[in-house]
Amino acid sequence: MSEPPQITKPAVQLRKILSLLSTAGELIISEWEQNAHQDSPQNKSHTEYIAVKTVIAVVGSLESLILEPHVQLLPLSTSYMIARAPHVAAEKDVANQLDAAGERGMSAQELAQATGAEEGKLCRIMRALTPHNVFVEVEEDRFADNNVSQTRVGDTAFRSHIIIKCGCFIHYISHSSLLTIAIQRPSALHSKRPPPQRLILP
Repeated sequence: MSEPPQITKPAVQLRKILSLLSTAGELIISEWEQNAHQDSPQNKSHTEYIAVKTVIAVVGSLESLILEPHVQLLPLSTSYMIARAPHVAAEKDVANQLDAAGERGMSAQELAQATGAEEGKLCRIMRALTPHNVFVEVEEDRFADNNVSQTRVGDTAFRSHIIIKCGCFIHYISHSSLLTIAIQRPSALHSKRPPPQRLILP
């Protein structure tokens, strides 16, 4: 019997992925409905925790299946730019500025004036974050808080933590060329496994 067309395998995989996503999604919805009365939604049950982990894994599999390899690799090659954007937003206290503006949010011009940032550059920072569900662009060049960015509102400790991470990130970027050196020269930077230490008895 002849083999089925190559399209069959990805199609079967896609159906399995969507089935897993649907099942996990229903579990999360059920947990939300059962615990709707709780004041602290951060306290997830074990069932919800496993379902969330499943969704995260399934979404990754879904992307790898339906996206072209070039589309997947390009964002990965510039991911350090995405990582820098939250640092800038924290330094400029964008979340608190948008919270004060309410659901309508602020235009890029208003936000730039409030934070002291250059409008065009700040707008690009915001647009780098919105695809990752940090802030929301309610209209063209107009941004507001969402449930993710809202967690930073009034949380000085968390904001400071992100800003501190910024210093670590800049240090990493300044030394990023060392990775190439280490790969090309295995003996560099103590990359070889040290020899086992013998136990010498007296």
